[in-house]
Parts: sequence; structure tokens; C-alpha cells
Amino acid sequence: MLRLLVAQVFSGHTGSIAVVTRLSEIVFIEALRFAGDEAPELRRLMEAFADARIGRAIALIHREPARPWTVDSLAQEVGMSRTRFAEQFREMIGTSPVSYLTEWRLQRAIAALSTGRQPISEIARECGYSSPAAFTRAFNERFGRTPKAYRRNGDG
Repeated sequence: MLRLLVAQVFSGHTGSIAVVTRLSEIVFIEALRFAGDEAPELRRLMEAFADARIGRAIALIHREPARPWTVDSLAQEVGMSRTRFAEQFREMIGTSPVSYLTEWRLQRAIAALSTGRQPISEIARECGYSSPAAFTRAFNERFGRTPKAYRRNGDG
């Protein structure tokens, strides 16, 4: 499969971009399946993505990280009671919805700090923090340094 993928990348034939896209998807899916067999945590996460309600909640968090999500608002969006949603989310993901949201926001911030020169205040806003100070506190608590230090020290 990988040889075919590489051959298509350099072929320049009509339709090669579509073939490369589909083959890349297959390789990615197979890698996830293999990794899921080796890592129970990843398998749990893949099952959560496949679940109609929890998967939708995760998609909402990923699509709109700056939205002021709460357990209540996520539960309402996916048509579950607050309690049942929080329990099922924790069972499937291994953490609370709010902890997952916080981690997702901080991972997006790491990516933004690593790939651009966006002002930290803008990154904070796009990642759902009410102020640069709140963002800096959360970032420092999670990574042991400020966003500015992360960017300055060549990590970003």
C-alpha cells in the first residue's frame, strides 16, 4: 500500500491526487486499527468517537473550542441528562468533559504557538480563554511555563 502511495505521489497522472488522498486515508485507518490493538486507551478513544452522542460532543468541542462549553451545554447539545452525559463521557474517555475541553484548548494553543507569530492574546481568545492572564495561568499550570517562555525557548 505504501509503495503504491509513493508511486502515485510522483506519477503526475490524472487523478493521482484523488488516489493519494484515498490511499492516505486507508493507511491512516489501518495505523489507528493497529495502534488500537496495542493501546487500550486509543481503542477507548476511538470507541468514544464512534458513539453517536459522545462522539458528537467531542466533535463540538473540537469544532468550537472557544465556545463557553459546560457539562450542561454539551449534554443538552447531544440530548442527554447532565449526569448521564458526564458519567458516560468519563467512562469512554477516561476524563471529565471539562478536563478534555481544557486539554484540547491547550493542545490547540501549543500548535498555534509552534506554527506562527500570532499574538498570545489572540491565541487565548481563539482557544476559549476570557483573558490572556487566564490563558497564561492555565498554560503554566499544565506545561510548567508561560506561553511566552514556551515560544521564546524554541519550543514554539
